[in-house]
This record gives sequence, C-alpha cells and structure tokens, in this order.
Amino acid sequence: MINYIDDLKADFCVFYRIDDIMAMPAEEFCRKAVRASAYSGVMAARVYEERERTKSTRPTVSTSSSARLSYRDEPVREAPLNDPVWAGVIEKGS
Repeated sequence: MINYIDDLKADFCVFYRIDDIMAMPAEEFCRKAVRASAYSGVMAARVYEERERTKSTRPTVSTSSSARLSYRDEPVREAPLNDPVWAGVIEKGS
C-alpha cells in the first residue's frame, strides 16, 4: 500500500511529534504526509532522489527564448497527489 511507511513514521515522529501514525484519522495522515517532504527529513531526501533519478527522462518545453526548461523547473501548481514522486506513497480514492 504505502512504499515509504517507515520513512513517514520517522518524519512524523521528528517533525510532528506523532509516534503512532496508524492511530491517526486518514484525512489528517494524508494532509501531513503530502507536506512531509517540505521538511529536511527522510521524505525530502526520497523526493530529491526520485527527481534526480527521473530528471533526464522528463520532457522539456520550449520557451520564447532559446533556453529550455525542465518539466520541474516551472513552479509546481498541481496538487501533490498528482505528482509522480508521490505515486507510490498516497493512493487516490475512486
């Protein structure tokens, strides 16, 4: 279900001071989980690693100048649930 549960447990303990994430309401867990990578913890390292790993396979877009931007060089405007980095971490409901 969740590929990074141990990493999330560690970050929740350090940053949110929550020891038992399984006792949390699902909605609260999800709100905090998508924010976990904003802190300098394990999830931030995982997101960085994933982005570095996929950086060369990301499509590029042309700009009006001759410069080219990577897909992730643009400001992120989509919901974190749509980010491929979180694909294995959070499942969307039907």
